[in-house]
Amino acid sequence: PVVERKTGTALPYPANCFYRTRDVADELGVGDHSFDVVCCFSVTKWIHTSRGDDGLLRFFRNIYDALKPGGKFVYEPQPWRSYNKAKQKTHCDLSRLKLRPTDFHTILVDKVGFAKVTDLGVPDDPSLPAGFRRPIYCAVR
Repeated sequence: PVVERKTGTALPYPANCFYRTRDVADELGVGDHSFDVVCCFSVTKWIHTSRGDDGLLRFFRNIYDALKPGGKFVYEPQPWRSYNKAKQKTHCDLSRLKLRPTDFHTILVDKVGFAKVTDLGVPDDPSLPAGFRRPIYCAVR
């Protein structure tokens, strides 16, 4: 949807909300503190298996640096048992990964600097496939 200004130029709808996509795992220059919210659903496993523990930590730090003070990082980590499927595609040696998805909330606070992480629960939507009914968390900068 698009909102038209009286001048005839189009604005994204809603007019105060803009969306950008980036490879935050690579971009070290994202520290402009311009984002209110960053959402990350079903991708931490892929970053972790393709970039390792260091790449995942860099991803988390880049998100932290991109957020305004008080900004929120909403994420949904995939369970460790699902990593076996990813290792086929990313050719990852899982034995080299020391970080675990169950520890992400601690890592975000203790190693990255987020103030707190809240468990938002599991979506209660019967239309979601069972594999996508996972806990969602919100880390606050």
